[in-house]
Amino acid sequence: MNRKLVPHHSHWGAFNAVVEDGKVVGAVPFDFDPDPSPLIEAIPDSVHSPLRIARPMVRAGWLKASGLKEGRANGAGRGREPFVPVDWEQALEAVAGELATTASGRL
Repeated sequence: MNRKLVPHHSHWGAFNAVVEDGKVVGAVPFDFDPDPSPLIEAIPDSVHSPLRIARPMVRAGWLKASGLKEGRANGAGRGREPFVPVDWEQALEAVAGELATTASGRL
């Protein structure tokens, strides 16, 4: 078994994730935290929850309309369309494109 402590921080505070064979199995408070949150005990369950979104997702209609290349998708299907998985490269390209659009004022 390969076990290690991985320093981390969340809105619950600083802690060391206990990782065994690539899976988070526990969390221990940061040594110098005078009042560690007991909520860090939920870290393993939250990391490995079946409800966790494991990869980037994009609304299907937005993906189709934008093609993640050019054009401007509208919000017509927002709240009614499914989300589809995309790889990290596509997700980062989409975010960068939307930020550039927002920064340029072309909304």
